[in-house]
Amino acid sequence: MMPLVPDSTRRGVWTPAQPQQAGVHAVIIGVSDYPYLGDGSAPPAERAPDNGGLRQLEVCARTAARIFDWLKQSGKVAGAPLASVRLLLAPRAAEAADVNALTGGAYAPADFATVRAALEAWADDIAAGNRAGGPNVAFFFFSGHGTEYMSSPALLASDILNPRSAAAGRKAVGFLSLCSVKTLGIDRALFFVDACRDVPAVARALNIVGEEILKPNPYPPRTHDSLISLQSTRSGGTAFQVPGDSATIFGRAVLEGLEGLPPSYVPYDTSYAPWRLLFARLETHVKQRVRELLAAQTATRFQQVVPYGDPYDGDMLVAEKVASLAPTAEEEPPAAPPSPPTLDAEIAVRSEEILRNFSTVTAETIAPLRGQRSAGVAATGDLANFPVMHEILRHETVTQPWIESVRVLDADTGESVSPDPVILSEGHSQEVWPNLTAWVDVMVAPGEGAVWIEVPGDSTTFAVVLPRDTQFPLPARLDLSFKLDTTPGTGLQAMAARVGDPDALGSDPARAANLRTWQALWRIQRIEALFDLGRAGSAAADVLSAMEEALNQKMLSPVGAAIGASVLLRCGALAELHDWPRNLANWFALPDGPLLWAETLLRRDEQARARERQSGRSAELTPAWHAVAERPACAEARRYFAMLADRGSPLLGSSLLMAAHRVQFWRRILAAEVLDAQDYRDLEDACAVVETAARYAVSDGLFAGFAGPAASLSAGDVLSRGRRGRRASEPAAPIKKAAAG
Repeated sequence: MMPLVPDSTRRGVWTPAQPQQAGVHAVIIGVSDYPYLGDGSAPPAERAPDNGGLRQLEVCARTAARIFDWLKQSGKVAGAPLASVRLLLAPRAAEAADVNALTGGAYAPADFATVRAALEAWADDIAAGNRAGGPNVAFFFFSGHGTEYMSSPALLASDILNPRSAAAGRKAVGFLSLCSVKTLGIDRALFFVDACRDVPAVARALNIVGEEILKPNPYPPRTHDSLISLQSTRSGGTAFQVPGDSATIFGRAVLEGLEGLPPSYVPYDTSYAPWRLLFARLETHVKQRVRELLAAQTATRFQQVVPYGDPYDGDMLVAEKVASLAPTAEEEPPAAPPSPPTLDAEIAVRSEEILRNFSTVTAETIAPLRGQRSAGVAATGDLANFPVMHEILRHETVTQPWIESVRVLDADTGESVSPDPVILSEGHSQEVWPNLTAWVDVMVAPGEGAVWIEVPGDSTTFAVVLPRDTQFPLPARLDLSFKLDTTPGTGLQAMAARVGDPDALGSDPARAANLRTWQALWRIQRIEALFDLGRAGSAAADVLSAMEEALNQKMLSPVGAAIGASVLLRCGALAELHDWPRNLANWFALPDGPLLWAETLLRRDEQARARERQSGRSAELTPAWHAVAERPACAEARRYFAMLADRGSPLLGSSLLMAAHRVQFWRRILAAEVLDAQDYRDLEDACAVVETAARYAVSDGLFAGFAGPAASLSAGDVLSRGRRGRRASEPAAPIKKAAAG
């Protein structure tokens, strides 16, 4: 192992004593000291006049320094040796001694200008590593403040909201732009993001926007194997830390996983020599440890770790560890891995552990309550039925405001749906004062369009959209979080929607294939929440087969087919998609269909462009975005993506996220000026539809969810359903058609 040494000419840069170009290129950022936020180190008169409640952090710089120390000691990541590490830290006074002990003080500041320069240099080193040959790996770690706006996480530099800066709110990194490293010639990428993803209202009010620092290469020099990230919390969630602790909650879990916990050194696989740590095992460990570490501090907080892959590869090697030759008294030799129980048995055990703390209201209890309506309530649906909902929520101060304010609307018209298509089948609730968590299982009756469920919270209105299937009921679960000690109101803090328990659908043999689709999706959802994305997707052939079958059975369940296609895309299983998403787009009005086919075409074409670059068939001097825009696959993908202008926003959370991530790509195509006026207008309108929905999206849940001010959060406006007619009367911008390049 070649030791890392600080570069005497570049502050915060560490390289091997014998420099090399290919290898692991890492950026590690930790920010605890935010001078211009609440209680910051800047003089009070120089702090931001409005910080939106954002204050100092405690141990983020220490966490990042410990990650750096592990990286330095390990010497390798993802099967490659270290080539460069850029370390940027902003510790508070209480952390300084620990940080300096771990780093020797050889780190750069974490202000935005320094961060931007470091990331750009990181990209240059990755590109140079590709040209040198050998394994090329991108590694990124961030711990500090974060927000999420327009479905894009923003990572805040130390000088965010500097009142002396004209761009005070833009001193933040758009996390999604960092994923452009996949186009620079990497084999693998591994990202860890330890930041909150909440306060979208603050981000809007203070104009906090993550800058797109890295730009994608339209003709990548090679295809990457996998880019995987692990984020410390879900969209809309908070990442926690304990003052004075050795690291953040997420950081402790990650470090324990990277180092291995004696005596068994989980999550390493000790049946190999050297021991191996695969990403799926690390992911499972981090999810479980975050739950345990947070529970030791408080029973009222929840932090759900979220993986992402492009594509996801749970078998990616993260680290190796040489077995101890002579264990000390404190360090027993690792036990041989026990024979693991079946996955379904593990699911049952963990699910039972969770439900043990919940009270359950069954369908048998709900049925006789439907006839007992609350006086003065005009709505007739189950969600507005006081006896039914009170049996689940158990608090009049929550139930009464809920039934008076919940609205079940047609997503196209914004009008109440009659008869109400949402039928409550079961409920679960758990109270840990002052928090109340409820899971409400519903069936959405078949029909046209989608259902918009809207409920005001204390200061924010929440909504979810549930698409209606064509022939059979759709099972959904509403996740609800309430505060019980709030001022008058529902006390609702969050609402999301995912697949519900398919057992509520019964066992009608006539719809066996449809039931298999929802049973497979229910199983995937539980595996992903309780274990790792690998076992929920790419590592399980039976899962891919089930999703392929769900897509094939689109006539029985277009919604199930769309979910299946999104899972296959997430896993990079492009062959299993066939051309079936195109039929989904053409045969049904579901807006997710065109998006999923466009995404299938683009991902296949990205691989084709990389192969052409590797074979030398594409010249580096080609006017790249002109050339990309005129490729047949891109032209077809554009036509399908443009259908969103008429159909409105995607209704699945995963589809909306894909669409939001693609907008920058399509805006580059618009800027290439190769489209005629009508094509330009159609694509511009589709981008506007996605951006409008993404502005309010909370990407937590299978079905799309939204949060925002009540005046802004209407189904028609957020989803852009039926708005095309208003745009059609606007004059089209004159666009010149460029010559083919």
